[in-house]
Amino acid sequence: MIADLRPALAPEPQEPSYADRPGEFLGWMHEGLYVGLVALVPFLLGIARGPRQRAPLLLVLLLFVWITLGSHAPIDLWSGLHVLPVLDNVRLTQRFGIVAVLVFAIFVGFGIDAVQAGVASWT
Repeated sequence: MIADLRPALAPEPQEPSYADRPGEFLGWMHEGLYVGLVALVPFLLGIARGPRQRAPLLLVLLLFVWITLGSHAPIDLWSGLHVLPVLDNVRLTQRFGIVAVLVFAIFVGFGIDAVQAGVASWT
């Protein structure tokens, strides 16, 4: 009978949290937010073309990048958001990086459209 209570009285040691495992691959969501340097040129073109119309989208990008940085940002926005009822269950700020990468991809698309329009005007 005492052997049956042993797991409750002396639980097995738990896995360390994500922050306690530096250098370990944590999966595509945490390690896969890199978009590459090739996308930087069309991204900058997408920002330069029509900045007023795209300012709200650029603000969304900056906001989600800021949240994704978490406590590594100079001003920690995540600590304030983490006390909200729905966001208190989110453990990793990298999940907000998915939205940032998607908005980044929209700007890359704007830049590619600008290049395509420029090439079409030459021919």
